[in-house]
Amino acid sequence: MKVTLTKNIDLQVATVYLTFEKDTERPDIQKYLNGEHFDNEIIEKRVLDYLRSIGILDENYQPTSYGNFVKKSGLLKVREEGKYQIWFTQNDTFFGNKIFYFKRIQPNNDVVNEINIRLDKSEHFYLPTTQNKFAKLKLVHNGDYFGQKNQRQDRIVLFWIWQDTAQSAFRFEGKLGNNNTEIGKEYIPCQIDLDEKIQEILPNWETRSKRYKIFFKETDEASRLSFEGNIVDYKWYNFNVRIEKLPLMPYNADDAKQWRNWLVEESVKKDYLSPADFESLVIETNEKEAFQSYASHLKNIDAKAFSDTIKNNVIAFWHLNAPMDLNPLNNQNDGK
Repeated sequence: MKVTLTKNIDLQVATVYLTFEKDTERPDIQKYLNGEHFDNEIIEKRVLDYLRSIGILDENYQPTSYGNFVKKSGLLKVREEGKYQIWFTQNDTFFGNKIFYFKRIQPNNDVVNEINIRLDKSEHFYLPTTQNKFAKLKLVHNGDYFGQKNQRQDRIVLFWIWQDTAQSAFRFEGKLGNNNTEIGKEYIPCQIDLDEKIQEILPNWETRSKRYKIFFKETDEASRLSFEGNIVDYKWYNFNVRIEKLPLMPYNADDAKQWRNWLVEESVKKDYLSPADFESLVIETNEKEAFQSYASHLKNIDAKAFSDTIKNNVIAFWHLNAPMDLNPLNNQNDGK
């Protein structure tokens, strides 16, 4: 299953004084934490003291939880402070109040006033461009902000792409500012709980089976055979949702029986089946993964009983009855 959610994001612009922490790549520290130490004892001691002072090592020079994060990711949280032009959302239905991009501005002697904006403390973005790599931001201070709010607004597009409900990533497209800074089209891993979100998008999603419950009458022939469907132009809040190869299952036990019988009838239409072959076909169909939630309701059926239900389907009826009529054992039993 592939899920693509698309949404326009309107970004406001302001010049504001901020202090924040930004994830910065430090492969040198990562290599050190993974065993590449210095032979010079003086340098080694200075490095250890530095890593302890910034919280990567504890008092015993062992990695802290933050140190283990740096060891694995190679990302160091570096504090920055100054005057910035920022692109941010206000009360976005999905992101809330988030910074998406910033540009450092040279400080001057302009009068600075308090401005009425709201910014969440964490999970801000520094979107990738040709000038910079992607980074996550965390505000050190959030409360009153001083600067100037601009009249300009920019719009970018979010593509939120899922691979099943195991993992997902954001990809943004658009341009920012008067110089049309273009956002890089790289995929940004997302940690949102997809099992929770898909139930919001599709209330009939069954988490245990990881399938979408649907009435038999709402399916077409291709979906009935493959137990997969597509959803296009579906709206969820401000997202346009597209789902490809959505796993399907019957809505209830009655639909499961109807779906099972349809599959059996389709198979019977294709070839002649002996009573034993028919029995094997029913068992095999009952055991399909999409029917597992209704296994106790799908009883076996014999060829004679099933043939009575498909009399209007001449080909299927003949394919099922001819082997029984030609079976000497059946004829012998009928003569008793």
